[in-house]
Amino acid sequence: MNIFMKGFVVGVIFAGLLSHAAYAVTRVGECPVFPANHILNSRIDALPVHPNSNAFIQTISTNGKALHLDLGIETDQSSSDYYGIPYNLVSGNSVKWKPITFDSNQASPDESDCAVDEGGGHQVKSPCIGADSAPLTNVVLPIPDSPQVESGTVTSDDGNDHHLLVIDTDACNLWEIYSAIKNNSGWLVTSSIAFFDLRSNALRPLGWTSSDAAGFPIYPLLLKATEANSGSIEHALRLTLLSSKIRRGDPFWPARHNTGRGSGNNVPQMGQVFRLKASYVIPGNFHPQSIAILTAMQRYGIYLSDIGSDMFVQGEPNSAWEQTTFDEVQHVTSQEFEAVDISPIMNAAGFDSNSAAVPAVLGSAGSSGAGTNESNDSGNVHSTAKHGCAATSTNDIQVFFLGYWLLSLYHRKNRTRCFVEINFIMKKSRCGFRAFS
Repeated sequence: MNIFMKGFVVGVIFAGLLSHAAYAVTRVGECPVFPANHILNSRIDALPVHPNSNAFIQTISTNGKALHLDLGIETDQSSSDYYGIPYNLVSGNSVKWKPITFDSNQASPDESDCAVDEGGGHQVKSPCIGADSAPLTNVVLPIPDSPQVESGTVTSDDGNDHHLLVIDTDACNLWEIYSAIKNNSGWLVTSSIAFFDLRSNALRPLGWTSSDAAGFPIYPLLLKATEANSGSIEHALRLTLLSSKIRRGDPFWPARHNTGRGSGNNVPQMGQVFRLKASYVIPGNFHPQSIAILTAMQRYGIYLSDIGSDMFVQGEPNSAWEQTTFDEVQHVTSQEFEAVDISPIMNAAGFDSNSAAVPAVLGSAGSSGAGTNESNDSGNVHSTAKHGCAATSTNDIQVFFLGYWLLSLYHRKNRTRCFVEINFIMKKSRCGFRAFS
């Protein structure tokens, strides 16, 4: 059998097995948590270091500020040890949608989305105001009877954050309230409501807030115990800093809003993404949760999303978190991080500043563009421009090793011959997986 026939046979066998690998994305129920090419689902480990990275890190802390996992193992909302931002999964087709009112003194219905009960259907309205600029009436949201709320459910404003996150798994919609207070008729919103279609790359209007100061969604950026236990977190995470350490002025894509009070080029903008340096070697004896978290920080990064304590990374409250995870992850400091330059994405053909989509010409942010840079799993960057070939993707890595394994069966584990043939086949198709050539 000649090498091209072998390539065809191998391709037929494992093309189906990997048909979803290139488009793998985190899911909740039957819903994607944004498309695979959404920036928050895209690897950024091969993008350049931001020119002001050292200054940004020094602004955060001159001596190194330890990471803090802002989450906990207590799931009882009434407990003083209830830490983290919870979320609620509902069936929008069966749950009773609860009435919503806006606090007339604090809320921002003009930067809010909402659903309006129009008798038999719920219509999304944006903004949640009428022609007279007053909040819309008959506003409802698919909130369960006893929802999980950050810092617990309250009936009056106590000054704490009370994020209420709801995923309608029937419609694949995400609703997030920054501060929700239970009242006799339903829920009082003292801030804003943000709506996200989990199947869409659409960003909020520029200048609009959300349940956080950057205009980002919270749920997709949360650390979740199930993902950490699986050993793979395939999305970015959420970071907070003090307002004095966030530059005032316009937010930085993909952020849409800013409340920072810092000044100068040494201060990062809202929306800036940081990553754990490739030079940081994650200890192999760390707990699998810790390895998954730190690997996500290297590959997908942590986005400056809100004002809060320095180097806090948010997650859900869940009894499955291990104490060892806290000890290991919180040993890592800001000095092990670097700011990422995402200009290759923003300068690419097809980039739309109102969309979170990474342009197709780049393939993925982790393979930072045809003719620019790409990286292998160690985070080492190497150029593809001189080859005139498409950038390597994570799927290429999977294809290479599965193809190698299948050919090894054919050649009775003649490793050298398998290596040569699978790399040759891939070179003919996409110039090869150059980390091995």
